[in-house]
Amino acid sequence: MSAIDLIFAIFALATIGVAVLAKQWRPILWVGAICLSYGLSDIAWRSHLGPVEAATVTGLGDAAICLSVYFLWRQAWELWIWRLYQVSVGFSAFYAASLLGIAPSFGHNAYATMLEVINALAFLGMFGANLVKWIETLDGPVLQLGRRFHGLGRALYRDRTALPFTHRQR
Repeated sequence: MSAIDLIFAIFALATIGVAVLAKQWRPILWVGAICLSYGLSDIAWRSHLGPVEAATVTGLGDAAICLSVYFLWRQAWELWIWRLYQVSVGFSAFYAASLLGIAPSFGHNAYATMLEVINALAFLGMFGANLVKWIETLDGPVLQLGRRFHGLGRALYRDRTALPFTHRQR
């Protein structure tokens, strides 16, 4: 296990912990999907696949997350996960194209760093959204703090209003 894998695991467990405290179960679904995609990508890069094929597998895993979030999202914070993984799919496609000589080249370390930053931002976004929800539920001395976060919590947990691939309202 590399240091990046350990940091990834800590972010995932922290996000799950705050989601459980906030009694929000949807982030656990997305953490599971991200971990599955990460594991699939890790297997592809460590196997005997070529770099173009491994980048394609990584992009397909991220595309699966992207489409899953788009069709299953219920709250506004989930759209940030969707946007992040759109960017991740774009990076994978660009990297594969650069390996094929179609696009300008950039190094594997830059590509891996961009994907890790996207994963970290996804975990931090879920962590923050659930931390706000958890703070809102606290009573006692932190009640005033919870009231200050109420507007942010309403914005993050706003329900979905449009159907997928349409602008029609539910």
